[in-house]
Amino acid sequence: MQATVSADAKKPAVVFTIIAGFLWGTSFPAIKIGLRYMDAYTFVFLRFTVASLTLLSAALLTGNAGFSFNMKRLTLFLGVVNGLAYLLQYVGMVYTLAAASSLYVNLRVVWVALLSPIALKEHISARKAVGVLVSLLGVVLMTTNLDFASLAPVNVTGSFLVVCAGILWAFFIIYNKPLVEESSNLIQSMTWLLLFTLLPLLPAAAFSVGNLAALPWNAWVAVVYTVFSAG
Repeated sequence: MQATVSADAKKPAVVFTIIAGFLWGTSFPAIKIGLRYMDAYTFVFLRFTVASLTLLSAALLTGNAGFSFNMKRLTLFLGVVNGLAYLLQYVGMVYTLAAASSLYVNLRVVWVALLSPIALKEHISARKAVGVLVSLLGVVLMTTNLDFASLAPVNVTGSFLVVCAGILWAFFIIYNKPLVEESSNLIQSMTWLLLFTLLPLLPAAAFSVGNLAALPWNAWVAVVYTVFSAG
């Protein structure tokens, strides 16, 4: 009986994992489509403006919009890092293919493994190292289907920017761990983290969002879709 309950309890988690994987995988093509209708700075700024307002509204409705959470400096740091990473990704994706961008971003698995011992003094066991290599192989297989010609042509500038985005996200993942573990109100801290993400996006967006009224509906569909995905 206990095993049956355990299996039933896992079903929602499996479903949500599949949905998350679908959203993640389709977010990169969605970004490429959106970049046809607006520049990278406008796109990433609009995405996080809509996302921030959505989460802030939810926080207000649930009474979690205060500024009383702990680890505020870490939250600010993570928000700025997140914003810079997304800015690099969107600008880089102007020059790279969606499949290549997905591969470069997911190299963060390797960066996390390499940086965790330095940042958090964590020990990497042989089992964890093998797990990292297997997961990296899985990313390569899913992204390319072992057809590396699908990543061509390679643009050095775009590839470099997207790889840098992945490295920044490695730092984000590493330092987000203590925030999640020690935050007194995770909803509050995540809301402010998303708002802080806008900070590095504001200077560039100030010169590019003047023509919002002229954006076609396709652009807004891309913005809304990427709000609910993770790419």
